[in-house]
Amino acid sequence: MGIKKESAIHLIPAIMVYTFMIVIELIIYVLAANHMVNSTALFSYPNDKQTPTFLTLSVFYLTIVGIQTTMLLSISKARNYFEAKDIHRREVAVAEHGVFNLGTEASAPKTSFMTS
Repeated sequence: MGIKKESAIHLIPAIMVYTFMIVIELIIYVLAANHMVNSTALFSYPNDKQTPTFLTLSVFYLTIVGIQTTMLLSISKARNYFEAKDIHRREVAVAEHGVFNLGTEASAPKTSFMTS
């Protein structure tokens, strides 16, 4: 949604969601790894064929967290790009017109050197 609107402020919810998901998945990974370390099937193949080994669990969770971290970094990079683009647009408007009007508010006062 934020990328379509080309607005840095609309990317904040996506950044918060991905950060929250990464933290939750790391907590789940630590809990699952702790459970496996305390059991007898650390690296050996367990008797139950449905039970994953510690290595399988690590590869799965770290792959998922790696993908989400990459997506989080790309969203953060897009947010920085849109912020820089907005700042540049404002600087150009101030340089050309001496003022940048955003709706009804002015971010720089108009000055006149020829006041009487």
